[in-house]
Amino acid sequence: MGPLLFIIYINDLPRHINHFPSVLLFADDTSILIREKNDENLNQKIRLTLDFTSGWFKADQLVLNLMITNILKFSPSHFFHSQLKTEHNSNTIRSA
Repeated sequence: MGPLLFIIYINDLPRHINHFPSVLLFADDTSILIREKNDENLNQKIRLTLDFTSGWFKADQLVLNLMITNILKFSPSHFFHSQLKTEHNSNTIRSA
């Protein structure tokens, strides 16, 4: 699939997962930004977003590559930095 066709193909993804995250598309990379104050709610939103995203990919006959999917957590330096452990379809999503 060529770059232009891919961009046209993936351009409707943000509308399908618009319940709370911000979706940023650039070339063949997708970043999803989720804000949450506690890790439990953050993990829940991540799992829900992965479910929506995977459903969209499957409906459009694409595959979400969980081997290169990462979670990057930002928080103020005075907060405890716990590692998020998120699983999707029996795959652990790495926390960078």
